[in-house]
Amino acid sequence: MNITAELQNGYLVTEKSKIAEVVYDKVTKINRIYLNPTNCRPAPGVLEAIREADCIIIGPGSLYTNVIPNLLVNGVAKAIKESTGLKVYISNIMTEPGQTDEYSVSDHLNAIIEHCGKGIVDYCIYDTGEVVPEYIKKYNLEGQDLVDSNVDKVKGITFLQRNLSMITEGCIRHDPELIAESIIGLICDDLKYQDKQNDPQFLMLNNKLREDKRINKIKKQMAKDAKKNKKSNKDKHKRNSKFSNKYSDRIQSIKQADEMIKLKEQKMKKELKKNRTFMFYPATDLKLEAIVNLKKEESDDEGKRYSKNSVVEEAIDYYYNAVVNKNPSFFVRIADSIVSYSLQKNFRKIAKQLNQIQMDQTRQMLLNEKIAQALNIDVDEVYEEADKLITVEIEGDERVG
Repeated sequence: MNITAELQNGYLVTEKSKIAEVVYDKVTKINRIYLNPTNCRPAPGVLEAIREADCIIIGPGSLYTNVIPNLLVNGVAKAIKESTGLKVYISNIMTEPGQTDEYSVSDHLNAIIEHCGKGIVDYCIYDTGEVVPEYIKKYNLEGQDLVDSNVDKVKGITFLQRNLSMITEGCIRHDPELIAESIIGLICDDLKYQDKQNDPQFLMLNNKLREDKRINKIKKQMAKDAKKNKKSNKDKHKRNSKFSNKYSDRIQSIKQADEMIKLKEQKMKKELKKNRTFMFYPATDLKLEAIVNLKKEESDDEGKRYSKNSVVEEAIDYYYNAVVNKNPSFFVRIADSIVSYSLQKNFRKIAKQLNQIQMDQTRQMLLNEKIAQALNIDVDEVYEEADKLITVEIEGDERVG
């Protein structure tokens, strides 16, 4: 059996291996493919298997030299159309030079329909086209490109876009596991539509689908982790300079020394903070407490600034300036502070006594006025006589002095 290609310019190519080369050289396209002889028969059991199949998968593969020729064998296309199973076409990811240049998904399907008639395909699964551009450029150099995802030119077919591609040894390939997952999902959906959720076939396929999805998820995560680790190792083993290689040990020791110094400084700060509280004998502690209480009474902020520690620090400051520095200005400041404190303390007492005397005088005057009113005596005359007597006594005292 030979495959013959009739080109759009009328040229016939009778050798399968020469078709792509001739099309490319003649700058033309394939018009149709046919078998020679035309009465080729399928192998025994093929037609029966097609009729009994729950799902018939067409493709992927070379459209004019692989997919269509198998459908042209006598009885095959008819058996597929008559089958009650699902008919699914898996579209190619990349175009093929000399066969499907500039082809879209629709162009692939139209070529199959033109050769085999309508009803040969129910569903078409095609790739999302999410392929790393670097790999596509490699194919572009060989005259290939991504198959255009245009599906508007074909009616009566359900299109399903799925991520079907994988990279193997730098080449873009169909992922068999993803294809199987898509097909099993399609069959399960069809069984659900037929209300066969309890059918053993549905249960088996549905469990298979779940397990495959779980495994694929794990594989993706493992691949992601492996890629991450590879990048990490690459950064770790990045080539160092000659200086770095020669003095790496020295550089490392300097870094460690710096870290040790930092740790010691942090430890010292913690110790200082921890040991900030002073310890005293009981008698001294009582004296300090008395000073703190006095400071709190004199302060405007309820003594929030004063504590035993602050008093000790202030005393140390006084002692240091008096004994060590012998600072004259310090003694003046201390003297001023003592005088000011003494005056302030004594003034409070004097003011309190004066205030008491004034209050007593006021009370006595009020009492005298009440008595005078009761006895009908002129109070002013009494005060004048009293003032005269006091004046005479003072003057007599002066004469005596």
